This record gives sequence, C-alpha cells and structure tokens, in this order.
Amino acid sequence: MHTPTNKPLEHPENIQDKAFKEVFSHAEQAKDFIVNTFPPDLVKKLDFNEFKLDTTAYVDEHLGAFFSDIVYNCLYNGATQIKISLLFEHKSNRSSFPHIQLLRYILCIWETNLKAGEKPMIVIPILFYHGKKGWLYRKFDKYFKGIDKDLLKYIPLFDYIFVNAKNIPYENLVKEFRQDLLKIYIYIVKYMYDHKEFDARITDFIEQLNLENLDENATKLLTASFIYLMRVIEGDPMKIIEKMSKSKAGKIAKTAGEILIERGMEKGIEKGMEKGEYLHAIDNVMVGCEMNMEKEIISKMSKLNLGLVEKIIQLIKDNPGISKYDIYDLLKEEKSI
Repeated sequence: MHTPTNKPLEHPENIQDKAFKEVFSHAEQAKDFIVNTFPPDLVKKLDFNEFKLDTTAYVDEHLGAFFSDIVYNCLYNGATQIKISLLFEHKSNRSSFPHIQLLRYILCIWETNLKAGEKPMIVIPILFYHGKKGWLYRKFDKYFKGIDKDLLKYIPLFDYIFVNAKNIPYENLVKEFRQDLLKIYIYIVKYMYDHKEFDARITDFIEQLNLENLDENATKLLTASFIYLMRVIEGDPMKIIEKMSKSKAGKIAKTAGEILIERGMEKGIEKGMEKGEYLHAIDNVMVGCEMNMEKEIISKMSKLNLGLVEKIIQLIKDNPGISKYDIYDLLKEEKSI
C-alpha cells in the first residue's frame, strides 16, 4: 500500500498537459511518434542520431491558452538543423484559425534564434488533437476570400502536420508503435470520450504491452498515466480499474485507483440517494471487495458511510454470488438506507 498524499486533484486539463510533457520529453517516445505520423519521405531525411530535446520556452502567455509544446532539434538531410515542435492542442480553447497561432509560435522561435546570434531555423509543427469535435484542416490561404494569384504572394504560406488521436488506427497503434508508454498515452486520448470502445479493447491492448521488468521510473510514469486516464475518461473509473486489475497492469491500475480515491476523486457522501445511485454505490463496494481494497477506501469510492460499507461487505461474505439488487433490498428491509 502506498503512502497517502492527501493532495487535491488537479484540473483535468492540467493533468493532460503534464502527461503530454512527461511522455514526449523522452526522446525515444517522441521518435516513435514522429516515425509513425510523419510522411515517410520526410522521416527518411531525419537523422535521429542528432535528435535532442530543446528546453527553451517558446510558448508565451497568449499561446499558452491554445497549446503546450515539446521541441526537438534534429539534423535534416545530413546538413540542415531544424526544429520539430510537438504541440498539444488545448481542447477547451480550440482555434478556428490554427495557422495564426502557429505563425506567432514560429516567429517566437525565430526571434529567439536571432537574439542568440543564430539564423532562423526551419520549424516543423505537429499539432496533436484529442478533442470531441471534428477538425477542419485548411491551408492558410483558404482563410481568405477573393484570393487570386496576385494576392496569394502576400500571404505567408506554410504548413503543419495534423494528428488526430481518434484517427490513429488501433491496429497501427499496437503493431507499428514501439514504445509502450507512448502506446498507453495514445490509447487514453484516442478513447477518452468513447468508454465503450475503450472497455471493449482494453484487455487485448494491455496483453500486447511489455510490462515485465519495468524500472521504478517507468512504473511511476505508467501509474501517473492511469491516474490521468481515470480523471479524464468518460465512463465509470472503478469499472475500468476492475477490468485492468485482472490484466498484466493490475498492480499499477490498483495503485492509481487508490491514489485517486485518497486524493478526493469522490467528494463526500451524498444525501438523499435514489435507488439507481445506491445500486451504483453497492456495485462499487463489490468491486472494491473483489480487489481487496481497504474499507475506508471503498467508503470514499462508493460515497457510502463506513458503517454501511461494512454491512454490505458482510452480506457479500455471508452470501457468495449475491447480486447488488438483493443487497439493496436487504438494506431497505432493515432500514439501513
């Protein structure tokens, strides 16, 4: 059992931002992503022996409302130094004109180049999108009406690589991507708003990961990823924990679930619960029992007081195979609820 931290949970968008930076600040994860999302002809010209993280802050206060960045320096075609910017789009501030924010971002990099006495470097922006809504990709000149060849030369023409997490095929994710942490991260954001698909594929997905012999840092990183998952995915987090607990990721999922509960994911005990809410709470107690969680944690998870949780646990022990409906009826009869 880990030591409780009693820290409050962060806003989901902050968690998403941290998860993105944690994953893509590791060069091997970033390389794997680039290899699987860049045009093949472009990948062939990148020298990954000269692929290094750039820790300079290029996102200013204005741009920070739209995306976060991780930047790498890379050698292109054996001679040209370029920057590859991985940009995580903040879905709460989705831009209708991304080229404008990207142009400002590239100008920030060029200004930094000039201040350092360097020549402006080519920047390849990758915009990584994970929102619910669709994304209409357009060339910059399509923002303007009435453009002909005489006006076209006055518009800065540049492009970006757009990656929508939802459009990454599942088969490609499990077979083509190599880094397990990256696979988990993409799986999370891909199915963040589709808990049915998430649930349908999770067992197969986990079984295809190589989770044996993880070092301490990798384990911490994976645990943090599961915490992120259960904070942002639509659906019942404890159902997800239950399913994962039976897989190779069981220990990590259970630890993540306990951390979430201890930090107050479930806030307080609701009064005046309806039958459906009680059934859901009883279901969570049954899940907690199956996972051998402590009673105090189950109480927080289910939003039921400790005394009621203890009664439910006793009913489960005394009546193997009892359903949540029978438990509800018994509690009703003895006026415990």
